[in-house]
Amino acid sequence: MSVQLNYYLTSSVAAALLPRCLERLVAGEIQPARQPEGAGAYYKWPDSAAFDRLRAAGHGLLSWRQLFGILDGRHDGFRAEVERFGSEAAATLR
Repeated sequence: MSVQLNYYLTSSVAAALLPRCLERLVAGEIQPARQPEGAGAYYKWPDSAAFDRLRAAGHGLLSWRQLFGILDGRHDGFRAEVERFGSEAAATLR
């Protein structure tokens, strides 16, 4: 999966799940939890060394096939990738 497709799928799934999460939060079905100090991680845009590692592992920042699939609106070809996020996330694309 390219970095670009990962961003796209993550954004698509998050946009679909956010309204449900907010509804459950307002209804009191879920409670917010503080993240422990220092437990988070931030990954900046890959530098050239990270890009070299991605390419060596057979990955890339951009896949033209995936880009055209995104622009064409074809989600079904990416269902396997979305399944990696979990079944609830995959259901958002149905």
